[in-house]
Amino acid sequence: MENNRRDYRQLLFQAGVEMAKHISGVIMFDETFFQKTADGTPMVKVLQDIGVIPGIKVDKGTVTLAGTDDELTTQGLLNGYFKLLCVVLCYTISLIW
Repeated sequence: MENNRRDYRQLLFQAGVEMAKHISGVIMFDETFFQKTADGTPMVKVLQDIGVIPGIKVDKGTVTLAGTDDELTTQGLLNGYFKLLCVVLCYTISLIW
C-alpha cells in the first residue's frame, strides 16, 4: 500500500516545471516529507529541483471548540510535533546547501 502512495506522489511531483508554473508550494504529511522516490531521491529534493517549496503539516488537525455550535479549531504543536518541526527544518536546510 505504501508503494502505491509513493508511486502516486512521485507521478505528481515529477510532472516537471509545468507543475511549478501553477503550484509554488506543497504541504505534506510527515510520511511524504521523508519519503523517497523509487530511485532513492527524496521527495523534497524532487520538488526543490523544479522550484516548488516543500512544507510539512505540523498541527494535529481540528477539534470542535467547546461552547460553540460545532465551530472547529486547530490543535497545535503537541505530542512531539515541535521536535519533528526542528528535525524538518534541519533536514530542509541541509538539502538547500
